[in-house]
Amino acid sequence: MARGIKNSRIKSGFLSVLIHAVLFLFLFISLDWNRLDPKPVMVELWSPELKVEVNAKKNVAKPKPKPKPKPCLLYTSPSPRDRQ
Repeated sequence: MARGIKNSRIKSGFLSVLIHAVLFLFLFISLDWNRLDPKPVMVELWSPELKVEVNAKKNVAKPKPKPKPKPCLLYTSPSPRDRQ
């Protein structure tokens, strides 16, 4: 019985070392891929030329007159309570 326990501990220890080695290799390879320097990117910044209006005062819009309120006759008739 002691021999069976010893064999199972050897197997579990070997599997533990194997799994740790695989995880270490995976971590090493994944970090090694990130060592590549990114390529530089060239961007041209520009803005369109603004047109300046010389006659700005002539193009001023006139303010619109406020609309006059219209009377509403919806509630002007007496209610049925008022008739009693």
